[in-house]
Amino acid sequence: MTTMEIERVDVSAYDAERLADYYQRLQAVGLLVIETYNRGGHLESRINQDVNPAYGALPDMRGAILEMVGGVPNGFWTPLGYWNFAGAGYGGGANQAFEEVNQWLELPLLKDVGKSHGGEYGPYYAVMCDLDGMAFAMPDTRQLDVMNRRGAWVNHAQAKAVWDKVRPRRVK
Repeated sequence: MTTMEIERVDVSAYDAERLADYYQRLQAVGLLVIETYNRGGHLESRINQDVNPAYGALPDMRGAILEMVGGVPNGFWTPLGYWNFAGAGYGGGANQAFEEVNQWLELPLLKDVGKSHGGEYGPYYAVMCDLDGMAFAMPDTRQLDVMNRRGAWVNHAQAKAVWDKVRPRRVK
């Protein structure tokens, strides 16, 4: 597969129960990240937002990727698309917060910061476990195209229909 070819994924074939569990676990990870960063600064929570199938989709259910923007966590690349779980962040302690989160979650670096037509994105980290230590598999990074912030191609309507079935409960 060349870098110009984008893998097409039929998300309607995913096991809804497994996918619901996946997103529930990932939501807990996102909440931990937000809480940790908010000890020394501020990181806006967007944990109740929908996934965006237009970009950031992984070609399977093998893992998740944490994307940093401007030095703070911003979202996850997931099987249904990009989940922007955190917004603007500022304040001190970002490096210390990342180190804490990294100790709990085992976040190996996948790709460093990259520049695209939309600005600077990254670095990108694999999320290797949830808060209970249950492993996420190493994500398939063949489709990680920082320049276009594109992953695998998923049908927007399919992804939204599946998301409506598997979305985690809303939190305050």
